[in-house]
Amino acid sequence: MIKNIVFIALLIAAIFMYLDRNAFKKEFQFNGDRYSHVKKAYGGDLTNHFYTIEGEDFLKARQFVQIIEFPEEIPKEQFERTVQPVFKEYNLKPFNSDGLERTGSFEKGGYKFVSFSNSVRINDEDHMGFYIAIVEEETSLPDRGHSQEILNELMNLIFE
Repeated sequence: MIKNIVFIALLIAAIFMYLDRNAFKKEFQFNGDRYSHVKKAYGGDLTNHFYTIEGEDFLKARQFVQIIEFPEEIPKEQFERTVQPVFKEYNLKPFNSDGLERTGSFEKGGYKFVSFSNSVRINDEDHMGFYIAIVEEETSLPDRGHSQEILNELMNLIFE
């Protein structure tokens, strides 16, 4: 009888953990649009999740959200060190003294992009979020106030 109760408790815990990890596959509202999970890529212990508006094909999307999922809570210094290569790839520079709120712009494949990053809290754990969008040639980064709005919205993503 006790073995059955323990087995059922473990089974329920395992199911809960599995369903909880799928939080990354849920949709969310961001910058006035609904984003859907379209791609997952693994890099060592990290998992990169990519989202596009209404699940648009990633290769055709003009904007996307990327969330780097960390396997567990890690110290802030290690967290920042881990995402430095992505900061460099997206040419992200500190926006505020926090160090994780960053904005930037870069060119790749003949397109000009704006980029934003901020920490994202999912399942009570810190992860890293990025918003990347193609812009017209004459467009630069949004003004400071709009950039802060995007950064705040990125930090406060709510998965549905």
